[in-house]
Amino acid sequence: MISSISASLSGLNAFQSQIGVSANNIANVNTDGFKKSRAVLESVQPQGVVAKPQKLELPGPLALEQTPEGEQLVEKSNVDVSQEIPNVLAGQRAYEANIKMLKVANEMTGSLLDLIDT
Repeated sequence: MISSISASLSGLNAFQSQIGVSANNIANVNTDGFKKSRAVLESVQPQGVVAKPQKLELPGPLALEQTPEGEQLVEKSNVDVSQEIPNVLAGQRAYEANIKMLKVANEMTGSLLDLIDT
């Protein structure tokens, strides 16, 4: 049961990081030249998962804008909100699933302790 708690806690941390990465991307959607990141999930031993953020160096769209130096092409953010929102929702559901697993493990531990006590 301790291993299930450990796995669930690592899942909570990983999906919290994933949601944080997407939130940062969304917050910077209008920042010129901003490069989005992705949280890549990797399994760790003995069991669990960790999220490792990786910056995606894909170019953003170019827009012709008036700058102090005259009209210039300015690179916009490469964030696509229509991709980020589903990432946030999937991370939220995975986070909720790990919380549910923690509750189940807690109930099982309580039941086991009740059996031992009798």
